[in-house]
Amino acid sequence: MKSGKFYAVLFGGILTLLIVFSLVLAGSGDFYSSVRIMDQVAAKVAENYVEDVNIDTLVSAGIYGMLGQLDPYSEYLEPKPLDQLIEDTRGSFEGIGIEIAIQADSLTVVSPLEGSPASRAGLVAGDRIVTINGKPTAGISTEEAAKQLRGPKGTEVNVGIMRGGASEPIPFTITRGLIELKAVPYYGMVGDGIGYIRLNRFSNQATEELAQAVEELKKQNPKGVILDLRANPGGLLEEAVGIAELFLQSNQLVVETRGRRTDQNQKFFSGRPPILPDVPLVVAVDEGSASASEIVAGAVQDWDRGVVVGNQTFGKGLVQSLLGLPEGRALKLTTARYYTPSGRSIQKQERAGGLKNDSAATAEKFKTKKSGRLVAGGGGITPDVETEKSKYSPLEIELGRRALIWEFGVHYADDHPEIKEEFEVTEPVLAEFRRFLREKKFSYRSAAEEELKKLDSLAREGKFSATTQKKLDELKLALETEKEKEFAASLPFIRRQLKESILTKVFGDKVKYPLVWMKTHPELVKSKEILVSKEQYKKLLASSR
Repeated sequence: MKSGKFYAVLFGGILTLLIVFSLVLAGSGDFYSSVRIMDQVAAKVAENYVEDVNIDTLVSAGIYGMLGQLDPYSEYLEPKPLDQLIEDTRGSFEGIGIEIAIQADSLTVVSPLEGSPASRAGLVAGDRIVTINGKPTAGISTEEAAKQLRGPKGTEVNVGIMRGGASEPIPFTITRGLIELKAVPYYGMVGDGIGYIRLNRFSNQATEELAQAVEELKKQNPKGVILDLRANPGGLLEEAVGIAELFLQSNQLVVETRGRRTDQNQKFFSGRPPILPDVPLVVAVDEGSASASEIVAGAVQDWDRGVVVGNQTFGKGLVQSLLGLPEGRALKLTTARYYTPSGRSIQKQERAGGLKNDSAATAEKFKTKKSGRLVAGGGGITPDVETEKSKYSPLEIELGRRALIWEFGVHYADDHPEIKEEFEVTEPVLAEFRRFLREKKFSYRSAAEEELKKLDSLAREGKFSATTQKKLDELKLALETEKEKEFAASLPFIRRQLKESILTKVFGDKVKYPLVWMKTHPELVKSKEILVSKEQYKKLLASSR
């Protein structure tokens, strides 16, 4: 016979979760009937199964099964993952440094954290992680994935990545490191009277750090300010509201939440005078800007407070509430949706999992609050000015996967202590880099070679004539020449990455923002151009009525 502890844990866990789910599922008599059935099934398993049942495994399986019917962001948190969730809003941790979510049944990179091992290795927003240490991730929870990806610094983790139209996973071996969660790694003047602030995440010190940055920039009378929210996966709602307050007028709506329960319907307003109420503002975003980043960008756009530049954001607009459970456990449950001041739903429908369609997420156009400009709906934040989206060639992916640019940068900086901040990647530097690649026996498969590989498979099956096979062999030789052209096409990427790796090794991480990013990142180049041109800035914010 099973012990009393078994029943206490099993039925206590099930009953608690079912009570919680009564807030989510349809409130009919069927709910209580379902509770009784589950209660009876659990009792019969406990009493009659051929072997002893692991209590925690059985309870967890039932919980995960329930959550699997909901959206990708609702999670059951055991004590350790709960500690990690709290840890993620402050301090630091050891791992590879990525924000992950389940999207279309795939473990997906929302955003690699800036300067993290994952970022240096070349992981990008939208990558699908299909294996971790050789094990498929199909059916894995984000909690379990985080557990496998984190670990002591200096240790390695192998991940298989599906990206774009790749025919097979790209293997990455990433060395874990210490991930610092500083909210504002850099702020300063970047030329032409323009101020720049980089915000990495909305942790519990984000508003305080950003307010200090804005105050310092204010002393220098900036002509405009760029708030860089690219690859910022979000964080705490109160920090998003606090940061919006620094730029919006008092008592302006920042964000609204709407849920099934009336206590989830709330409006959050700016509650203090802004530090920079009138200075022209540009918010830079990309597909890695999510959640709290989208709240700020949406509020700035809807109140015509500034211009949003970059690529369409991720579209994560679901509110998760942390509901306590016994023994240090918790349920992170989606209880509402986020809406911008104009009424746009931030959540993209294709990322909503089992949630029903939301009319505010499918509507195409909304009007801003002041000038009545038309802004796009449909989930996420569509920029006022869109820039070219980064696409990486097989060469660039392989250089990042093997971290060869960073490795070369470290060696080059050590061998050239005379480097100044004005350093540029010249032809001799490129020649030295190519020698380094040869020494490393670097090779990769181009996009054309990927296609040729498919033809090779058919040839091995005897489906081609000898003449065709000869042509294929000639084509292989020709493709080697094409690789030289691909290297030339990738020179802007290579120069930028080499310059960043070398300068950061010599002068520290902060130099990359004014010396590399502001000169080479399309979103920031365009942002500065708009702020320097008062006429262009005003035109973008003018009424479209």
